[in-house]
Amino acid sequence: MLQERKTPNKVYSLHEPEVRCIGKGKVHIRYEFGQLAAVVTTNKCNWIVNVEDLEGNPYGGHTLAQSITGTEKITKVSVTEANVDRGYRGHDYKGSAVIRIAGSSNAGLTASEIKRKRRRSAIEPVIGHFRCLLTWGLTIVWTDVI
Repeated sequence: MLQERKTPNKVYSLHEPEVRCIGKGKVHIRYEFGQLAAVVTTNKCNWIVNVEDLEGNPYGGHTLAQSITGTEKITKVSVTEANVDRGYRGHDYKGSAVIRIAGSSNAGLTASEIKRKRRRSAIEPVIGHFRCLLTWGLTIVWTDVI
């Protein structure tokens, strides 16, 4: 297996060939090795309603439309508002939902909209717990909620 620095689609693991090098852009952790996943939760109760496995290493903003349509397909409820992090600047979504990016201006928003926008950071512990479950090798069984 001959790989050089500029070789596209490098194999980082023989046991898991889908693993990719993900550039984080942070000083203390420049790269992570794994696969990107999009996690969608409800804004009020942090129920995980959709998890999408993303092929390759796509730009976060280009996955928003896929995540919203997948969520609407699973829940059969239209998404009216999405609070996302700064990685979704320049997104490709062209639907009816209002997209609010964390860290942007709150001018013109009502108090309840600002409160819902601040809840975006509540997804981080959910993702952390989800990663721990997968790291421990626990099988997650997805069932339909009646």
